[in-house]
Amino acid sequence: MQSKPLSRSGRRPRLCRHWDTALTRRFGDIARQEYRAVGIHRPVAAADLATEPRWGRIPGTFGEDAALAERMVRAYVAGFQHGETGWTRPAL
Repeated sequence: MQSKPLSRSGRRPRLCRHWDTALTRRFGDIARQEYRAVGIHRPVAAADLATEPRWGRIPGTFGEDAALAERMVRAYVAGFQHGETGWTRPAL
Protein backbone atom coordinates (compact mmCIF):
# COMPACT_ATOMS: atom_id res chain seq x y z
CA MET A 1 0.00 0.00 0.00
CA GLN A 2 1.33 3.42 -0.91
CA SER A 3 1.02 6.07 1.76
CA LYS A 4 -0.04 9.62 1.08
CA PRO A 5 2.58 12.32 1.56
CA LEU A 6 2.36 14.74 4.45
CA SER A 7 1.40 18.35 3.76
CA ARG A 8 4.38 20.45 2.83
CA SER A 9 4.73 24.17 3.09
CA GLY A 10 7.83 24.27 0.98
CA ARG A 11 10.05 26.79 2.64
CA ARG A 12 9.05 28.72 5.74
CA PRO A 13 9.25 32.17 4.14
CA ARG A 14 6.29 31.11 2.06
CA LEU A 15 4.30 31.03 5.28
CA CYS A 16 5.31 34.66 5.85
CA ARG A 17 4.60 35.98 2.37
CA HIS A 18 0.89 36.27 2.93
CA TRP A 19 1.07 37.87 6.42
CA ASP A 20 -1.94 35.71 7.36
CA THR A 21 -1.51 34.39 10.89
CA ALA A 22 -4.77 32.41 10.73
CA LEU A 23 -3.57 30.53 7.65
CA THR A 24 -0.16 29.87 9.22
CA ARG A 25 -1.84 28.61 12.39
CA ARG A 26 -4.10 26.37 10.30
CA PHE A 27 -1.07 24.91 8.54
CA GLY A 28 0.55 24.19 11.91
CA ASP A 29 -2.65 22.48 13.06
CA ILE A 30 -2.83 20.33 9.91
CA ALA A 31 0.82 19.38 10.24
CA ARG A 32 0.25 18.47 13.91
CA GLN A 33 -2.63 16.18 12.99
CA GLU A 34 -0.64 14.50 10.24
CA TYR A 35 2.40 14.02 12.47
CA ARG A 36 0.20 12.45 15.16
CA ALA A 37 -1.41 10.15 12.59
CA VAL A 38 1.96 8.69 11.56
CA GLY A 39 3.30 8.41 15.13
CA ILE A 40 5.45 11.53 15.37
CA HIS A 41 4.89 13.09 18.78
CA ARG A 42 7.79 15.53 19.03
CA PRO A 43 8.51 17.63 15.97
CA VAL A 44 11.95 19.00 15.32
CA ALA A 45 11.44 22.60 14.34
CA ALA A 46 13.40 25.81 14.39
CA ALA A 47 12.30 29.41 14.07
CA ASP A 48 15.30 31.11 12.53
CA LEU A 49 15.70 34.63 11.19
CA ALA A 50 17.71 35.33 8.05
CA THR A 51 20.31 37.71 9.47
CA GLU A 52 23.36 36.69 7.44
CA PRO A 53 22.92 36.81 3.63
CA ARG A 54 25.79 34.37 3.06
CA TRP A 55 24.14 31.67 5.17
CA GLY A 56 23.10 28.75 2.99
CA ARG A 57 19.99 27.96 5.01
CA ILE A 58 18.10 31.20 4.51
CA PRO A 59 15.31 29.38 2.60
CA GLY A 60 14.56 27.45 5.81
CA THR A 61 14.04 30.56 7.94
CA PHE A 62 11.04 32.77 8.58
CA GLY A 63 12.72 35.63 6.68
CA GLU A 64 14.60 38.69 7.92
CA ASP A 65 11.73 40.76 9.34
CA ALA A 66 11.78 40.07 13.09
CA ALA A 67 8.33 41.56 13.75
CA LEU A 68 6.67 39.52 11.00
CA ALA A 69 8.57 36.38 11.96
CA GLU A 70 7.40 36.76 15.57
CA ARG A 71 3.74 36.94 14.52
CA MET A 72 4.04 34.02 12.14
CA VAL A 73 6.05 31.81 14.52
CA ARG A 74 3.49 32.42 17.28
CA ALA A 75 0.72 31.32 14.91
CA TYR A 76 2.72 28.30 13.69
CA VAL A 77 3.46 27.16 17.25
CA ALA A 78 -0.16 27.73 18.32
CA GLY A 79 -1.24 25.38 15.52
CA PHE A 80 1.21 22.70 16.65
CA GLN A 81 0.11 23.15 20.27
CA HIS A 82 -3.57 22.91 19.33
CA GLY A 83 -4.18 26.37 20.73
CA GLU A 84 -2.27 28.95 22.71
CA THR A 85 -2.63 27.27 26.10
CA GLY A 86 0.53 25.22 25.69
CA TRP A 87 1.13 21.50 25.67
CA THR A 88 -2.21 19.81 26.07
CA ARG A 89 -3.21 16.23 25.22
CA PRO A 90 -3.92 16.86 21.52
CA ALA A 91 -0.82 19.05 21.18
CA LEU A 92 2.24 17.77 19.44
